[in-house]
Amino acid sequence: GPSTYTPDGQFVLGSVPDIDGFLVASGCCGSGIGASGGVGMAIAELAIGGKTGFDLESFRTDRFGHIDSLSPNWIQRCAEARSNKG
Repeated sequence: GPSTYTPDGQFVLGSVPDIDGFLVASGCCGSGIGASGGVGMAIAELAIGGKTGFDLESFRTDRFGHIDSLSPNWIQRCAEARSNKG
């Protein structure tokens, strides 16, 4: 499947602005297995109650603004994040 690395190397978690009820858990390449329990719990809590005990601010779905996932610039930024992961 497509790579889900992000330019900052962090997850993308939470609600999507302007799309009511749509939740995202992505950007998990490389560390998704280790974090899957917490990610799953956070998204489940959001789905069930609309809030979570986890601080998801740094993982906001809108933190990159509008993106074109096929643009060369976006692909380069994601590739650089991937190559910098230890």
